[in-house]
Amino acid sequence: METDLEGYKTETFEQSPVYPLMPLLRAGILHRTSVDGFRGIYKTGKILSNSGGRFPETYPQTKASYGFSIDCISLFDFESAREEDYRRTYHFWGGFFSDCKPITIIFKLDRQQLAQNLIPNSERPLPDEKEHKLSIPYVEVWYPGEIPYEAIDSYIVTRQSYKFHEIAFRQFSKGEEAELHQLLSLPIEELIELDLKSWTAS
Repeated sequence: METDLEGYKTETFEQSPVYPLMPLLRAGILHRTSVDGFRGIYKTGKILSNSGGRFPETYPQTKASYGFSIDCISLFDFESAREEDYRRTYHFWGGFFSDCKPITIIFKLDRQQLAQNLIPNSERPLPDEKEHKLSIPYVEVWYPGEIPYEAIDSYIVTRQSYKFHEIAFRQFSKGEEAELHQLLSLPIEELIELDLKSWTAS
């Protein structure tokens, strides 16, 4: 995940599908998951790390990641990163916000509830250090232990359209949680055919 960044141009970020999402992603601590992941989190009332491989691996590099090695929940924090840094490294993180099928759910978490134990990106071991593991530069942060469902402030639901190279998305407030649950209670087949005309398109 960490490599030479000089070849990437800022202009490319502005043309990417994730760019219109940035006003929503810029503030708060973020965690993304699938429909099944959301249902599990809601049922247990907490977000858990993938300790001991308790969940199926979403990515082949998971077990080689820094978050997995320290048994922490991987999160995103754009608010603490410099804009110029996350813009030029979006190739490493942009896809995470729309790569679940058929939709991706993003939790916006209450920073104050997590602040005391949050591990910032600056604490990750660097490539020349013995403890170095894979991580996303600048924007990935980590939380040890469990995150209670009550720490979720709001939700963003996204769906990638590869045909049109865009992301359809909608934000749900805490007050709209019942509507979100109604949406996510639909069978996967219906979620795939969901009419997104009322959603924002990137």
